[in-house]
Amino acid sequence: MLPLLLALSVTGSPTSSPTTAPPCYRDVALVTAVDPGYPESAKDLGIAFDEVVVQVDVNADGTVSEARIYKSGHIMALDAAALRAARTSIYAPKMIACTAVAGVYMFIADFRQ
Repeated sequence: MLPLLLALSVTGSPTSSPTTAPPCYRDVALVTAVDPGYPESAKDLGIAFDEVVVQVDVNADGTVSEARIYKSGHIMALDAAALRAARTSIYAPKMIACTAVAGVYMFIADFRQ
């Protein structure tokens, strides 16, 4: 009960509307991105594509539970490189009320040269 009373005294009355997001709320964050590199097989074919978008499901401990192509590069080598980079990148979990929870991050692999 004491933490709730302290929170109310800091943030104002329960009926007041906050003007900014309360502390300890954030979406999944990318901490360290792994560069997907440009696959040699795509270079050899002279293929250029701007980006591949990977939807990454991140657990409450920051680990990746699943990664899937959201926007394909239409070339298997580009999609595979993007998936590999998204899976091996490091994430901070989503936070709700100062508690880590599972969330989703949209990882963008930029293949522009």
